Amino acid sequence: MSNTGESLEPKNTQQWQITQITGDLRKFSEYVLIPNHKSGKDKIFIGLLGYRPNNINDAQALLEIYITQAKTKFVAQDYTVGECDCHGQRFTITIEIKGKKLFTGWILDQQGTLKLATPFTGFANRGNPS
Repeated sequence: MSNTGESLEPKNTQQWQITQITGDLRKFSEYVLIPNHKSGKDKIFIGLLGYRPNNINDAQALLEIYITQAKTKFVAQDYTVGECDCHGQRFTITIEIKGKKLFTGWILDQQGTLKLATPFTGFANRGNPS
């Protein structure tokens, strides 16, 4: 093996700056914690993860978990870069809740706000919730 002085680590040539990380509480209180919601995501958050339906305290706890983990992961550049459109730069960040790894969608706008777009797009363990 020759030493060429090149790093084998992938390089992120784009450096995004965030001024705040936020999410809308309604993503949880009026979406994933609503039994029989048309999205079916209630089956993940209520059924699999054991959060209480229609519970504002659980919604707030989930939002705090998401924001805390997203901040840590974003600083560590532990994300997947998605499309950039008129709404901003999209990212997928894996959030771990109760031992389950969930893909989540985020958008970074022009003002530097990283905002939760969707709390669940799939499981990070090859589609397997375990």
